[in-house]
Amino acid sequence: MLAFVVRRLFATLLVLLAASFIVYVLTAYSGDPLLALRGSSDPSAQDKIAYLTKALDLDTPPVLRYFGWLAGVAGCFVGQCDLGISVSRGEQLVTDALAAAMVSTIQLLTLATIVAIVLGIAIGMSTALRQYSGYDYTVTFMTFVFYSLPIFWFAVLLKEWGAIRFNQFLYNPDVPLWGVVLIALASGAFWMGVVGGDGRRRVKVLSIASLATFAVLQGLLLIGWFAQPSLGPIGIALGGALVSVIVISLTTGFQNRGMIFAAGSVIAFWLVAWYPLQFLFFFIPELWTLLVLVLLAVGVALVSARIFGGEDRKQVGRAAGIISILTLGFVVIDRVLQVWSDYQLMIPQAKGIISTIGASTPNLPGDMWFQMLDSFGHLLLPTAAL
Repeated sequence: MLAFVVRRLFATLLVLLAASFIVYVLTAYSGDPLLALRGSSDPSAQDKIAYLTKALDLDTPPVLRYFGWLAGVAGCFVGQCDLGISVSRGEQLVTDALAAAMVSTIQLLTLATIVAIVLGIAIGMSTALRQYSGYDYTVTFMTFVFYSLPIFWFAVLLKEWGAIRFNQFLYNPDVPLWGVVLIALASGAFWMGVVGGDGRRRVKVLSIASLATFAVLQGLLLIGWFAQPSLGPIGIALGGALVSVIVISLTTGFQNRGMIFAAGSVIAFWLVAWYPLQFLFFFIPELWTLLVLVLLAVGVALVSARIFGGEDRKQVGRAAGIISILTLGFVVIDRVLQVWSDYQLMIPQAKGIISTIGASTPNLPGDMWFQMLDSFGHLLLPTAAL
Protein backbone atom coordinates (compact mmCIF):
# COMPACT_ATOMS: atom_id res chain seq x y z
CA MET A 1 0.00 0.00 0.00
CA LEU A 2 2.80 2.39 0.89
CA ALA A 3 4.58 1.66 -2.37
CA PHE A 4 1.38 2.38 -4.30
CA VAL A 5 0.92 5.73 -2.53
CA VAL A 6 4.53 6.68 -3.21
CA ARG A 7 4.16 5.79 -6.89
CA ARG A 8 0.99 7.85 -7.19
CA LEU A 9 2.60 10.83 -5.48
CA PHE A 10 5.62 10.58 -7.75
CA ALA A 11 3.39 10.40 -10.83
CA THR A 12 1.43 13.41 -9.60
CA LEU A 13 4.64 15.36 -9.13
CA LEU A 14 5.76 14.54 -12.68
CA VAL A 15 2.41 15.63 -14.11
CA LEU A 16 2.58 18.87 -12.12
CA LEU A 17 6.10 19.61 -13.35
CA ALA A 18 5.20 18.84 -16.96
CA ALA A 19 2.05 20.97 -16.81
CA SER A 20 3.83 23.92 -15.20
CA PHE A 21 6.63 23.69 -17.79
CA ILE A 22 4.19 23.72 -20.71
CA VAL A 23 2.16 26.61 -19.29
CA TYR A 24 5.29 28.62 -18.45
CA VAL A 25 6.86 28.22 -21.88
CA LEU A 26 3.63 28.86 -23.79
CA THR A 27 2.97 31.98 -21.71
CA ALA A 28 6.51 33.23 -22.29
CA TYR A 29 6.18 32.83 -26.06
CA SER A 30 2.63 34.20 -26.23
CA GLY A 31 3.57 37.87 -25.96
CA ASP A 32 6.11 40.51 -25.09
CA PRO A 33 5.68 41.98 -21.58
CA LEU A 34 7.65 45.05 -22.70
CA LEU A 35 5.62 45.74 -25.84
CA ALA A 36 3.97 48.87 -24.44
CA LEU A 37 7.31 50.29 -23.33
CA ARG A 38 9.00 49.63 -26.67
CA GLY A 39 6.58 51.98 -28.43
CA SER A 40 6.61 54.58 -25.68
CA SER A 41 8.05 58.07 -26.19
CA ASP A 42 8.82 58.42 -22.49
CA PRO A 43 12.50 59.37 -22.02
CA SER A 44 12.79 56.85 -19.20
CA ALA A 45 11.33 54.02 -21.28
CA GLN A 46 14.72 52.54 -22.18
CA ASP A 47 15.82 52.53 -18.56
CA LYS A 48 12.56 50.84 -17.63
CA ILE A 49 13.06 48.24 -20.36
CA ALA A 50 16.56 47.50 -19.11
CA TYR A 51 15.31 47.18 -15.54
CA LEU A 52 12.45 44.82 -16.41
CA THR A 53 14.63 42.78 -18.74
CA LYS A 54 16.96 42.09 -15.85
CA ALA A 55 14.19 41.63 -13.28
CA LEU A 56 12.27 39.19 -15.49
CA ASP A 57 15.44 37.54 -16.84
CA LEU A 58 14.20 38.06 -20.40
CA ASP A 59 17.66 37.56 -21.91
CA THR A 60 17.47 33.90 -20.92
CA PRO A 61 15.52 31.56 -23.23
CA PRO A 62 12.12 30.61 -21.74
CA VAL A 63 13.02 26.92 -21.52
CA LEU A 64 16.04 27.67 -19.34
CA ARG A 65 14.26 30.49 -17.52
CA TYR A 66 11.67 27.99 -16.31
CA PHE A 67 14.24 26.19 -14.19
CA GLY A 68 15.22 29.47 -12.53
CA TRP A 69 11.57 30.05 -11.72
CA LEU A 70 11.31 26.46 -10.46
CA ALA A 71 14.20 27.13 -8.09
CA GLY A 72 12.24 30.07 -6.69
CA VAL A 73 9.24 27.79 -6.20
CA ALA A 74 11.42 25.27 -4.38
CA GLY A 75 12.50 28.07 -2.07
CA CYS A 76 8.94 28.24 -0.75
CA PHE A 77 9.58 25.01 1.14
CA VAL A 78 12.30 26.74 3.17
CA GLY A 79 10.49 30.05 3.57
CA GLN A 80 12.25 31.90 0.72
CA CYS A 81 9.66 32.11 -2.05
CA ASP A 82 10.77 33.94 -5.19
CA LEU A 83 8.10 33.75 -7.88
CA GLY A 84 9.13 36.97 -9.56
CA ILE A 85 7.10 40.10 -10.22
CA SER A 86 3.94 40.82 -12.19
CA VAL A 87 4.26 43.57 -14.79
CA SER A 88 0.49 43.75 -15.28
CA ARG A 89 0.07 44.48 -11.56
CA GLY A 90 2.54 47.32 -11.37
CA GLU A 91 5.57 45.15 -10.63
CA GLN A 92 3.87 43.63 -7.61
CA LEU A 93 5.48 40.52 -6.18
CA VAL A 94 3.67 37.41 -7.35
CA THR A 95 3.68 36.07 -3.79
CA ASP A 96 1.82 39.19 -2.60
CA ALA A 97 -0.70 38.88 -5.44
CA LEU A 98 -1.29 35.22 -4.58
CA ALA A 99 -1.74 36.03 -0.90
CA ALA A 100 -4.36 38.66 -1.74
CA ALA A 101 -6.22 36.33 -4.09
CA MET A 102 -6.03 33.34 -1.76
CA VAL A 103 -8.46 34.84 0.75
CA SER A 104 -11.11 35.41 -1.90
CA THR A 105 -10.52 31.96 -3.36
CA ILE A 106 -10.97 30.29 0.03
CA GLN A 107 -14.15 32.31 0.65
CA LEU A 108 -15.53 31.36 -2.75
CA LEU A 109 -14.73 27.66 -2.45
CA THR A 110 -16.03 27.46 1.10
CA LEU A 111 -19.31 29.16 0.24
CA ALA A 112 -19.77 27.13 -2.94
CA THR A 113 -19.07 23.89 -1.07
CA ILE A 114 -21.54 24.68 1.70
CA VAL A 115 -24.26 25.66 -0.77
CA ALA A 116 -23.61 22.54 -2.85
CA ILE A 117 -23.80 20.28 0.20
CA VAL A 118 -26.98 21.86 1.57
CA LEU A 119 -28.79 21.96 -1.77
CA GLY A 120 -27.49 18.54 -2.80
CA ILE A 121 -28.67 16.83 0.36
CA ALA A 122 -32.02 18.64 0.41
CA ILE A 123 -32.76 17.98 -3.26
CA GLY A 124 -31.50 14.40 -3.05
CA MET A 125 -33.67 13.57 -0.05
CA SER A 126 -36.73 15.30 -1.49
CA THR A 127 -36.44 13.50 -4.82
CA ALA A 128 -35.98 10.20 -2.99
CA LEU A 129 -39.24 10.84 -1.16
CA ARG A 130 -40.91 11.63 -4.51
CA GLN A 131 -39.23 8.88 -6.51
CA TYR A 132 -40.44 8.47 -10.12
CA SER A 133 -42.68 11.51 -9.75
CA GLY A 134 -42.82 14.52 -12.03
CA TYR A 135 -40.75 16.41 -9.49
CA ASP A 136 -38.10 13.68 -9.52
CA TYR A 137 -37.88 13.65 -13.31
CA THR A 138 -37.83 17.46 -13.49
CA VAL A 139 -35.02 17.77 -10.95
CA THR A 140 -33.03 15.03 -12.66
CA PHE A 141 -33.45 16.70 -16.04
CA MET A 142 -32.48 20.14 -14.73
CA THR A 143 -29.48 18.64 -12.93
CA PHE A 144 -28.19 17.17 -16.17
CA VAL A 145 -28.86 20.45 -18.00
CA PHE A 146 -26.94 22.62 -15.53
CA TYR A 147 -24.16 20.07 -15.19
CA SER A 148 -23.75 19.94 -18.97
CA LEU A 149 -23.75 23.70 -19.57
CA PRO A 150 -20.36 25.04 -20.69
CA ILE A 151 -19.08 27.22 -17.88
CA PHE A 152 -18.14 30.09 -20.19
CA TRP A 153 -21.65 30.19 -21.66
CA PHE A 154 -23.28 29.95 -18.24
CA ALA A 155 -20.99 32.76 -17.03
CA VAL A 156 -22.13 34.99 -19.89
CA LEU A 157 -25.77 34.35 -18.97
CA LEU A 158 -25.07 35.10 -15.32
CA LYS A 159 -23.29 38.33 -16.20
CA GLU A 160 -26.08 39.51 -18.48
CA TRP A 161 -29.11 38.52 -16.39
CA GLY A 162 -27.71 38.04 -12.90
CA ALA A 163 -25.64 41.22 -12.86
CA ILE A 164 -26.32 43.79 -15.59
CA ARG A 165 -30.08 43.36 -15.95
CA PHE A 166 -30.64 42.64 -12.25
CA ASN A 167 -28.66 45.71 -11.19
CA GLN A 168 -30.77 47.80 -13.54
CA PHE A 169 -33.85 46.33 -11.91
CA LEU A 170 -32.56 47.13 -8.41
CA TYR A 171 -32.10 50.79 -9.30
CA ASN A 172 -35.54 50.90 -10.91
CA PRO A 173 -37.53 48.02 -9.38
CA ASP A 174 -40.53 47.60 -11.63
CA VAL A 175 -42.02 44.42 -13.10
CA PRO A 176 -44.83 44.58 -15.66
CA LEU A 177 -48.04 42.75 -14.88
CA TRP A 178 -47.38 40.05 -17.46
CA GLY A 179 -43.99 39.42 -15.85
CA VAL A 180 -45.58 38.97 -12.44
CA VAL A 181 -48.09 36.54 -13.96
CA LEU A 182 -45.34 34.47 -15.61
CA ILE A 183 -43.34 34.32 -12.38
CA ALA A 184 -46.46 33.29 -10.46
CA LEU A 185 -47.24 30.51 -12.94
CA ALA A 186 -43.64 29.28 -12.83
CA SER A 187 -43.79 29.19 -9.04
CA GLY A 188 -47.09 27.33 -9.16
CA ALA A 189 -45.67 24.76 -11.57
CA PHE A 190 -42.66 24.25 -9.32
CA TRP A 191 -44.71 23.63 -6.20
CA MET A 192 -47.11 21.44 -8.15
CA GLY A 193 -44.16 19.23 -9.07
CA VAL A 194 -42.85 19.20 -5.51
CA VAL A 195 -46.16 18.30 -3.87
CA GLY A 196 -47.28 15.85 -6.55
CA GLY A 197 -50.47 13.84 -6.19
CA ASP A 198 -53.36 13.17 -8.54
CA GLY A 199 -54.62 15.57 -11.18
CA ARG A 200 -57.10 17.31 -8.91
CA ARG A 201 -54.50 17.90 -6.24
CA ARG A 202 -52.01 19.20 -8.78
CA VAL A 203 -54.49 21.75 -10.12
CA LYS A 204 -55.27 22.86 -6.58
CA VAL A 205 -51.60 23.29 -5.68
CA LEU A 206 -50.91 25.11 -8.96
CA SER A 207 -53.76 27.54 -8.32
CA ILE A 208 -52.93 28.25 -4.68
CA ALA A 209 -49.18 28.61 -5.24
CA SER A 210 -49.65 30.83 -8.30
CA LEU A 211 -52.12 33.12 -6.55
CA ALA A 212 -49.97 33.32 -3.43
CA THR A 213 -46.86 34.15 -5.46
CA PHE A 214 -48.74 36.76 -7.47
CA ALA A 215 -50.10 38.40 -4.31
CA VAL A 216 -46.75 38.42 -2.51
CA LEU A 217 -44.75 39.70 -5.49
CA GLN A 218 -47.30 42.36 -6.35
CA GLY A 219 -47.41 43.45 -2.72
CA LEU A 220 -43.62 43.72 -2.52
CA LEU A 221 -43.60 45.85 -5.65
CA LEU A 222 -46.31 48.14 -4.31
CA ILE A 223 -44.53 48.82 -1.01
CA GLY A 224 -41.17 49.32 -2.74
CA TRP A 225 -39.53 46.39 -1.00
CA PHE A 226 -36.96 45.84 -3.76
CA ALA A 227 -35.76 49.43 -3.42
CA GLN A 228 -35.27 49.01 0.33
CA PRO A 229 -35.36 45.29 1.14
CA SER A 230 -35.72 44.08 4.71
CA LEU A 231 -37.01 41.08 6.60
CA GLY A 232 -38.01 42.30 10.03
CA PRO A 233 -39.68 40.02 12.57
CA ILE A 234 -42.35 38.97 10.07
CA GLY A 235 -39.83 37.93 7.43
CA ILE A 236 -37.71 36.13 10.02
CA ALA A 237 -40.77 34.26 11.29
CA LEU A 238 -41.80 33.26 7.78
CA GLY A 239 -38.25 32.20 6.93
CA GLY A 240 -37.97 30.18 10.12
CA ALA A 241 -41.34 28.54 9.44
CA LEU A 242 -40.29 27.62 5.90
CA VAL A 243 -37.02 26.16 7.15
CA SER A 244 -38.91 24.24 9.83
CA VAL A 245 -41.29 22.72 7.31
CA ILE A 246 -38.41 21.58 5.12
CA VAL A 247 -36.25 20.25 7.97
CA ILE A 248 -39.11 18.48 9.76
CA SER A 249 -40.36 16.88 6.55
CA LEU A 250 -36.86 15.57 5.82
CA THR A 251 -36.09 14.36 9.37
CA THR A 252 -38.65 13.44 12.00
CA GLY A 253 -41.87 14.07 10.11
CA PHE A 254 -44.84 16.08 11.30
CA GLN A 255 -46.22 13.22 13.36
CA ASN A 256 -43.57 14.06 15.97
CA ARG A 257 -45.30 16.83 17.91
CA GLY A 258 -42.25 17.36 20.10
CA MET A 259 -40.28 18.34 17.02
CA ILE A 260 -42.94 20.86 16.04
CA PHE A 261 -42.89 22.42 19.51
CA ALA A 262 -39.08 22.50 19.52
CA ALA A 263 -39.01 24.23 16.13
CA GLY A 264 -41.59 26.75 17.26
CA SER A 265 -39.66 27.47 20.45
CA VAL A 266 -36.37 28.24 18.68
CA ILE A 267 -38.13 30.50 16.18
CA ALA A 268 -39.90 32.28 19.05
CA PHE A 269 -36.57 32.73 20.83
CA TRP A 270 -34.98 34.52 17.88
CA LEU A 271 -38.07 36.67 17.38
CA VAL A 272 -37.87 37.78 21.01
CA ALA A 273 -34.11 38.29 20.71
CA TRP A 274 -34.40 40.29 17.47
CA TYR A 275 -34.87 43.69 19.11
CA PRO A 276 -32.03 43.51 21.69
CA LEU A 277 -29.77 42.04 19.00
CA GLN A 278 -30.12 45.27 17.02
CA PHE A 279 -28.21 47.07 19.77
CA LEU A 280 -25.61 44.32 19.91
CA PHE A 281 -25.11 44.42 16.15
CA PHE A 282 -24.82 48.21 16.19
CA PHE A 283 -22.32 48.54 19.03
CA ILE A 284 -20.32 45.33 18.47
CA PRO A 285 -20.20 44.63 14.71
CA GLU A 286 -17.52 41.95 15.00
CA LEU A 287 -17.14 38.45 13.60
CA TRP A 288 -16.75 36.92 17.04
CA THR A 289 -20.22 38.24 17.89
CA LEU A 290 -21.68 36.02 15.18
CA LEU A 291 -19.66 33.04 16.39
CA VAL A 292 -21.04 33.50 19.91
CA LEU A 293 -24.57 33.70 18.50
CA VAL A 294 -24.04 30.44 16.60
CA LEU A 295 -23.08 28.76 19.87
CA LEU A 296 -26.15 30.32 21.46
CA ALA A 297 -28.29 28.94 18.62
CA VAL A 298 -26.97 25.45 19.30
CA GLY A 299 -27.60 25.87 23.02
CA VAL A 300 -31.18 27.01 22.45
CA ALA A 301 -31.79 23.98 20.23
CA LEU A 302 -30.42 21.60 22.85
CA VAL A 303 -32.59 23.13 25.56
CA SER A 304 -35.71 22.94 23.38
CA ALA A 305 -34.90 19.31 22.52
CA ARG A 306 -34.49 18.47 26.19
CA ILE A 307 -37.86 20.04 26.98
CA PHE A 308 -39.90 18.78 24.03
CA GLY A 309 -37.85 15.94 22.54
CA GLY A 310 -38.84 13.11 24.82
CA GLU A 311 -37.36 9.79 23.71
CA ASP A 312 -36.33 11.28 20.35
CA ARG A 313 -34.26 13.94 22.08
CA LYS A 314 -31.13 13.46 19.97
CA GLN A 315 -32.93 13.51 16.64
CA VAL A 316 -35.04 16.48 17.69
CA GLY A 317 -31.92 18.26 18.93
CA ARG A 318 -30.14 17.87 15.60
CA ALA A 319 -33.13 19.08 13.62
CA ALA A 320 -33.80 21.95 16.03
CA GLY A 321 -30.13 22.93 15.80
CA ILE A 322 -30.39 23.24 12.03
CA ILE A 323 -33.57 25.29 12.32
CA SER A 324 -32.07 27.51 15.02
CA ILE A 325 -28.89 28.26 13.08
CA LEU A 326 -30.78 28.95 9.85
CA THR A 327 -33.24 31.21 11.67
CA LEU A 328 -30.26 33.07 13.11
CA GLY A 329 -29.10 33.39 9.52
CA PHE A 330 -32.32 35.25 8.69
CA VAL A 331 -31.65 37.58 11.64
CA VAL A 332 -28.18 38.33 10.29
CA ILE A 333 -29.51 38.83 6.75
CA ASP A 334 -32.04 41.30 8.12
CA ARG A 335 -29.23 43.28 9.75
CA VAL A 336 -27.18 43.28 6.55
CA LEU A 337 -30.15 44.52 4.54
CA GLN A 338 -30.47 47.51 6.86
CA VAL A 339 -27.38 49.05 5.22
CA TRP A 340 -28.70 48.46 1.69
CA SER A 341 -29.56 52.09 0.89
CA ASP A 342 -26.31 53.48 2.30
CA TYR A 343 -24.33 50.85 0.42
CA GLN A 344 -25.99 51.80 -2.86
CA LEU A 345 -24.89 55.40 -2.32
CA MET A 346 -21.29 54.33 -1.68
CA ILE A 347 -20.75 52.36 -4.88
CA PRO A 348 -20.87 53.61 -8.48
CA GLN A 349 -24.22 53.02 -10.13
CA ALA A 350 -22.46 51.61 -13.20
CA LYS A 351 -20.90 48.91 -11.00
CA GLY A 352 -24.10 47.81 -9.28
CA ILE A 353 -24.63 45.74 -6.17
CA ILE A 354 -24.08 42.45 -8.00
CA SER A 355 -20.51 42.76 -9.20
CA THR A 356 -18.84 40.91 -12.05
CA ILE A 357 -15.24 41.84 -11.34
CA GLY A 358 -12.95 41.87 -8.33
CA ALA A 359 -13.26 40.39 -4.88
CA SER A 360 -14.40 43.55 -3.10
CA THR A 361 -15.02 47.24 -3.60
CA PRO A 362 -11.73 49.11 -3.07
CA ASN A 363 -11.60 51.55 -0.15
CA LEU A 364 -15.17 50.81 0.89
CA PRO A 365 -16.00 52.52 4.21
CA GLY A 366 -18.36 51.09 6.76
CA ASP A 367 -18.44 48.35 9.36
CA MET A 368 -18.78 44.59 9.09
CA TRP A 369 -22.32 44.76 7.70
CA PHE A 370 -21.21 46.85 4.72
CA GLN A 371 -18.35 44.44 4.11
CA MET A 372 -20.69 41.44 4.28
CA LEU A 373 -23.09 42.97 1.76
CA ASP A 374 -20.18 43.87 -0.49
CA SER A 375 -18.75 40.35 -0.27
CA PHE A 376 -22.16 38.89 -1.07
CA GLY A 377 -22.43 41.02 -4.19
CA HIS A 378 -19.00 39.91 -5.37
CA LEU A 379 -19.31 36.21 -4.48
CA LEU A 380 -22.88 35.57 -5.65
CA LEU A 381 -22.25 34.96 -9.35
CA PRO A 382 -18.99 32.97 -8.99
CA THR A 383 -20.64 30.79 -6.36
CA ALA A 384 -23.62 30.16 -8.63
CA ALA A 385 -21.27 29.27 -11.49
CA LEU A 386 -19.35 26.78 -9.36
